[in-house]
Amino acid sequence: MTKFRYRDVVNATCANYWIEAYKGVDKKIPDDEYICAATAAPEWWKGVKCQQLLAVAGEEEVLVDSISHWAEKYELGAGSEKIKYITGMRETHVQCINPLPEPKLVELGAKTQEGAIRLWIKDRLVQDKAACAK
Repeated sequence: MTKFRYRDVVNATCANYWIEAYKGVDKKIPDDEYICAATAAPEWWKGVKCQQLLAVAGEEEVLVDSISHWAEKYELGAGSEKIKYITGMRETHVQCINPLPEPKLVELGAKTQEGAIRLWIKDRLVQDKAACAK
């Protein structure tokens, strides 16, 4: 939470607010897999029903280390075919809410969170269309 604290929109104050909103004022409730997915062991993700998951993070967001750590454990437990994880180059938390101009987005493609999301959805639609045609 410190490396990009002056670059990202998320900071410790903001994170503590969200934790309190979710857990209540008594923050003594211990984290578990349902509260903090990163606490789950890789085995916890074995047998997930999700066919494929896209996870995105900004390369310069304060949560990138915990997101990357979670994605690694998810991949170990669920299988590498079950997840695609992208870190947006020089991006912060939910950078895609501030979209790039279309030509720049096309140029960068999956190097951005928004580009990765667009390409992943397009790929899913193509796969679904092919499956429906069979």
